Amino acid sequence: MKHRRLIIVVVVIIAALVMLFGCGGCCMISAHRCAVKPDGSEVEPTPQPFSANGITHNVYDFGSTGPDVILLHELPGLSFDTVTLARKLTGEGYAVHVPLIFGKFSDKDAAKEGFKKCFNEFNCLGNGDSRFAGWLRELIRQKYAGRHVVVIGMCFTGSVALEVADAPGVVAVVMAQPAVPLPLTRWQRAMISVTDEHAAKIKSAGTPILAMRFSEDCMAARERFTTLRSTFPSSQIEFEEIDSSKCKEAHATLTGDFSEQAYAHLKAFLKKHGKT
Repeated sequence: MKHRRLIIVVVVIIAALVMLFGCGGCCMISAHRCAVKPDGSEVEPTPQPFSANGITHNVYDFGSTGPDVILLHELPGLSFDTVTLARKLTGEGYAVHVPLIFGKFSDKDAAKEGFKKCFNEFNCLGNGDSRFAGWLRELIRQKYAGRHVVVIGMCFTGSVALEVADAPGVVAVVMAQPAVPLPLTRWQRAMISVTDEHAAKIKSAGTPILAMRFSEDCMAARERFTTLRSTFPSSQIEFEEIDSSKCKEAHATLTGDFSEQAYAHLKAFLKKHGKT
């Protein structure tokens, strides 16, 4: 067990170095450079703690009426950009719920805490449901029973949305630039975070899926989207690929490198599938 843990530690350290100095350094943990926006601050709402599967996270609610949307933040944390997105969706008429997975509210410097989650909550290196996905399933079952929920995952949490696509109450999921499993090898670049057996259940459930990426994004790998295309029928999954040839560092479709094209597709998707 100790040797196995040591191997995992070494692999994650290597992954962090790869993303610092190679693919992903610009798009996962450093300042985004393809959408110039000033930083801001936000008054912290009163969170509601929720515990399940041996995990406790605070959940922030934005809006109290309209179809339910669970928004999962990305690396480098629950940033001002994420809060801005939550507010924007609230303005569109949705009740948005944002779990604080790591770091602090309106914090963009929580990458270290995020990577630590690879050891206990996220399956960062391969396919298979994560502990966090188990927590999320329970949150949906207990807090939103009898309601219809759309789950949006981004970057570090992009594939988590797919992991809960067959959960009772989930009516649609959005995979925005899914970067996990970490794309360290050609095999991992093609992984979609769920096993073949689980993918078959999601396919059978027919839950609508929207997957988005920038065309030159090395973290939300092209091979991963090829797997998604071959796994789910076109009647179930939609794709949005934004041309980033002029800014190859672009990664965060809905936040740091905000794309009007991506947001327009998201709005149409939510309008079609979001339900009260």
